[in-house]
Amino acid sequence: AQAESAHQRNEQLLAMITAGLDAQAYIDRDLVYRHVNQNYLDYHGATREQVIGCRVAELLQHDSGVDLVVDNLCQALKGKPVYYQRLGHYRGKGDRHVEVAMLPVFDDTGAVTGVVKRVHDIENLKRNEVQLRDTISLLERKTMEQQRFIQVISHDLREPINSINNFTSLLACDHAPGWP
Repeated sequence: AQAESAHQRNEQLLAMITAGLDAQAYIDRDLVYRHVNQNYLDYHGATREQVIGCRVAELLQHDSGVDLVVDNLCQALKGKPVYYQRLGHYRGKGDRHVEVAMLPVFDDTGAVTGVVKRVHDIENLKRNEVQLRDTISLLERKTMEQQRFIQVISHDLREPINSINNFTSLLACDHAPGWP
C-alpha cells in the first residue's frame, strides 16, 4: 500500500512538472535531476538526456548564481520551502529575472525525498517596473517644470497689476479733495 501510494504521488508529481507553464524540475536528495518539463529544457538549451541524471551544479556551471541555487536547494532539502528572486543566465533564454520556488517533497514517513523547483519568468514584470519608474521620474520632472512656469507667469502677471495699483494710488492722491 505504501509503495502504491508513493508511486501514485510520483505520477502526480511527474504530471504536474510536465504540464506546468513555468520551468519545473524534480531534484533528488543527491541534487540530481530526475524529472524536468519542456520549459526547463528550453531555458537551459538542453535535451532531456543532457539533464536527467545530471547534478545541478554541472548543469548550472555557466551561471554565476550556481552557489545560491545549490544553497537554497540544500535549505529546501531540510524540509522548508524556499522562495527568492534572481537574475540568472540561461543558455536557451539569456539573462532573465526569475522568481524561484523550491518545495520539499515528502514520503509517507515524512522524510524529504527531493525538491520541486519552479522557475517563473518575471523579466517582463521587471522591465515594466523600470519603465514605470522612468515614467514616474519624467512625470515628477515635468511637474516641477510646470510649477516653475506657473511661478514665473504668476510673478509676470502680478507685476503689471502692482504697477496699476501704484499709479491708481498716485492718481487718487492727485485728485483727492484738498490736494494742492
